[in-house]
Amino acid sequence: REDDSAALLARLNHPATRLAFTAERAFLAATGGSCHTPIAALATVAGDQVALQALIADPDGSRCLRGEVAGAAVEAARLGRRLGQRLLSEGGGEIIAFADNNMYVDG
Repeated sequence: REDDSAALLARLNHPATRLAFTAERAFLAATGGSCHTPIAALATVAGDQVALQALIADPDGSRCLRGEVAGAAVEAARLGRRLGQRLLSEGGGEIIAFADNNMYVDG
């Protein structure tokens, strides 16, 4: 039965979608952000290439760091980590730390 389940689930896998979310999740994991910080990542796959756009912003919108990276789709996780590390070094780490320590509450 496990073999049957694995076969059924394999048919649900969409390789391009898997590569895209691999890049996006690697970015999010690398930044270590939380639900307190506006962090976004969007990957697109075209053939054997993946392109990732991402941002880290202050919750009030006063600062917004954006970045892009592209490369071989088989390197999706590495590309996501690399972009996350780059945005952290460009000030994203400060934004995330501030947001996590000063949770914004409406009202």
